Amino acid sequence: MSEVARPGVAVDGKGEGRREGTDPPGTALLQPGGDEGPVLFLPAAASPRLESPRELPDLRREAGGKTGAEKPQSEEEGTVSVLVLEDSRLDRELLERMLRSLAFPVRWEVRDRLADGLERLRQEPRIDMVLCDLSLPDSQGLDTFSQICLNPGRVPVVVLSGRDDEQLALKTVEMGGQDYLVKGRFDAALLGRVIRYGITRAELDRRIEDERSLFKRVIDQLPDTIYVKDLEGNYLLDNIAHALGESSGNGGSAGFSERAAPAHNASGATCRISPAEGGNEERRILCGHPRAGETREWDDERVARTGIPVLNRTEVVEHPGGEKHWYSTTKVPFRDRSGRLLGMIGIGRDITETKLIEAQLLESMEELRRKNLELEEDLEMAREVQLAFFPQQYRTFPRTAPEPAFRFHSRYVPAEALGGDFFHVVQVSDRSVGVLICDVMGHGVRAALVTALQRALAEGMADVAGIPSAFLAKMNGALHGILRRLGSPLFSTAFYGVADVETGLLRYANAGHPAPIFLKSSRAFTERSGEGGGGVRGPALGIFERAVYPERYLKMEQGDRLFLITDGLYEVETPGGGMLDRSWLLPVIERNAGMETETLLDRLLAEVRSASRTGGFHDDVCILAVEASKLGTKTEPQADAQSEETVQGQTVPRSGACIAEHATLT
Repeated sequence: MSEVARPGVAVDGKGEGRREGTDPPGTALLQPGGDEGPVLFLPAAASPRLESPRELPDLRREAGGKTGAEKPQSEEEGTVSVLVLEDSRLDRELLERMLRSLAFPVRWEVRDRLADGLERLRQEPRIDMVLCDLSLPDSQGLDTFSQICLNPGRVPVVVLSGRDDEQLALKTVEMGGQDYLVKGRFDAALLGRVIRYGITRAELDRRIEDERSLFKRVIDQLPDTIYVKDLEGNYLLDNIAHALGESSGNGGSAGFSERAAPAHNASGATCRISPAEGGNEERRILCGHPRAGETREWDDERVARTGIPVLNRTEVVEHPGGEKHWYSTTKVPFRDRSGRLLGMIGIGRDITETKLIEAQLLESMEELRRKNLELEEDLEMAREVQLAFFPQQYRTFPRTAPEPAFRFHSRYVPAEALGGDFFHVVQVSDRSVGVLICDVMGHGVRAALVTALQRALAEGMADVAGIPSAFLAKMNGALHGILRRLGSPLFSTAFYGVADVETGLLRYANAGHPAPIFLKSSRAFTERSGEGGGGVRGPALGIFERAVYPERYLKMEQGDRLFLITDGLYEVETPGGGMLDRSWLLPVIERNAGMETETLLDRLLAEVRSASRTGGFHDDVCILAVEASKLGTKTEPQADAQSEETVQGQTVPRSGACIAEHATLT
């Protein structure tokens, strides 16, 4: 039976003016009530009218104005749909009269058996409220209520009972009922409020449940274990990761679970935690010890009782089979809005994969450390071999002279273990000596290999050692044939000169190398750009297959000093961001001209370091100082024809120093 009721109005006690579907005022209908006893229904006219449904919020709509899938709108806008489960004919009739008298439209359907009502709810979800008698032909008491509460649409249920049983009423409300009405003790106004408030509460309950369900689904999707305990150790919440972890018995990150007690508390299946208590240090857990569950329980209780958190503590679980798992555990106090402790929150993450990667990384780093140590040892040996290439002592030239004509002093400062600079002093004849300084592009192992190659080449060029131009040309050809096979370009600059111990004449050629500094008395000179015409230097070694290196000469007298350098000595960044140059070195050498050569070299390096932004050198540094000590009195025939002051129109002062790149030896 289905009917939509419209409000009726009672005028007087005789029923005059009464509309169809209303009860006469001032009357009471008494129903025997069957097993539940007599039930008294009061007439609707004795109760105040309820508010219009137009004034009530639409409780069946979801947020955003969309009708929820579980609770769509009734067929008629604003109409409340009610399902009545009642087998007593008189109770049905009296209930229908009340529904007709409500101030808002109601559509109701009546079923007299529980099975029919459940079938109706399955077929038609558009039911807003169920009014249910507990005593039906096919079901009695709380069993009736428990079955109807399981309806798929979560439709709110109001119990109509002839028993004034407070315990029964409380039980039905605890089980999810919206209200409990005793037949004969409510009127239409109360029934309307119960329906309206019940629908409202049910909708709010749905929203709260949906929010809880959403929250639960979210935390269940997280791989981290999450759980909440109260002060008694009972679980208020946990996610799937925690439940599965506890049931599997690892428990490494989430503590001990009562639901997993059989698996976790079984003899020999629990764990022992090492003595490191509190803090964030790593704890080691040995599976098989009977006190691990108790220790972890105490750990949770301590956080819940004291409010002192445990943050990101690493726990290592060692299973009997030798398998290890690592967990990062955080346990913080759970408080209410006033700050009162309610329990604790545990969050755990399985970091086994990360730890295994870290272990592999540490192993790789250790292997790399060993390799680096071996490489350092090899480099140190290579450094010693390279230093052995440099002259440790210098021969006397000429051999029969009681005092050497030239003295040699050197400094070598590689930027790395191995450098690309080197110098060499070679005896050309009884009365002449050759000096060579080279700078290979870059530094390190590759540059060091090229320096070793150049030294070997220099040792094998005795046939051209007395002719600087031929010496550099031959070395260039040999280097080019080797370096051109490399995948990246590589070259070397060089300066080679031959000094005569009798005349003091130095013949030299330059392959793209920085010009030396000549110290005469207390004045220092170096090459000036643009002077001496073209052809002063040849190209660096190894770039071209064939190259020409013009020869120049320099006349040295007793006490003169010549400093052969590499560019690492002055290519130093200053604190202001600039770079030093060769001209910066000249006043430093002049200021210290009165010092012994060895002391002067140390002072020169110290002043360059003090001017450096970093206090050191960026490139290899090599210095070879040639000091004229005891020269002979002989002169070259062609040199005798030229005045020292005028060499091809250029002036070379006696009391000063210069690089003799102003004249060509003829």
